[in-house]
Formats: sequence, C-alpha cells, structure tokens
Amino acid sequence: NTLRLAFQGGLEQRHHKLIDSLGLSGLSIDLGYVDHATSVANLLEADLLWLVVAHSNRGEQVSTGKVYEYMASGKPILALAPAGGALHGIITGYGPFEITDPMNHNAVENALETLIIAYSESNLPKVNIDHVTQYSFDRMASKMAEFFNNVAFMRLRSLSND
Repeated sequence: NTLRLAFQGGLEQRHHKLIDSLGLSGLSIDLGYVDHATSVANLLEADLLWLVVAHSNRGEQVSTGKVYEYMASGKPILALAPAGGALHGIITGYGPFEITDPMNHNAVENALETLIIAYSESNLPKVNIDHVTQYSFDRMASKMAEFFNNVAFMRLRSLSND
C-alpha cells in the first residue's frame, strides 16, 4: 500500500501488459523519456532506486553510467545484474544496496523485501562516501588524463630512443 513505481526512460507495450497482469497499474507511472536534469531530480525524490543491467549477451561485462549517479544520490539501490559481473564490482562497497540475478525471481523478491524492511525500520547500511567519491566524474577524468599523459610520455621516450 505504500509502494509507487515510477519508470523513466520509456516502457514498451510488453512492459505495460506485464504491469497490468500483475495488478500494479494503479501503483505505476511511466514518465517516459526525460531530460537528464529531470532524471536526476527524480532520482533524488525516490526512496529506492531500481537498476537493471543486461543479463544476456555477455551481461557480466556490462555496467551502466547510471550506477554512478545512483550511488551519488545516496539512495538504497536494488540492482538486477549478473552475479560477479562488472556492475557487482562497482557497487560492492557502496552501502545500502542489494544485487541479484534478474532471472531469479525469488531472489529479486527477497532483495526488494530486505531493502523495504531496512528502509521502513531506518536500518539501512550507511553510504560509504569514500567508495562513492572514488567514482566521481572529476576523479575519474583526472585518472584518465594521468593515464594518457603516461602513455604519451612513454611514446615520446620511445621515439627519442629510436
């Protein structure tokens, strides 16, 4: 009775049919595609964020840029992604999250229930700020610039030795 599902990014007709078949139409809203500022504002308004990553075609290698914004929001995250995959490595250490295989419906239900109960009891793990800041865009851009500077320096040294 306290749950409301807000989807942004656009749902397909098959998603609407599934929502209807599950009796969740009254609890759901499809916000469609929204601009980035609105998307981030919606994240900050939410109590719980749901992050889905590809689960086929090498899904274990797939991450998404959204995970960094999700972690920066400080909100609890239900991540549906292959176990041991790229997303798992990024989100582990964040704090208030559950990650589970999207194809294991019982595990998804249990993870969601765990987060809802912890949220309702104000018993969520604290956000690990150090973990979040290591993925800030400024820090990642700085690391990338350092990498390219090192590559360029090594190439220049190689050319001068030729």
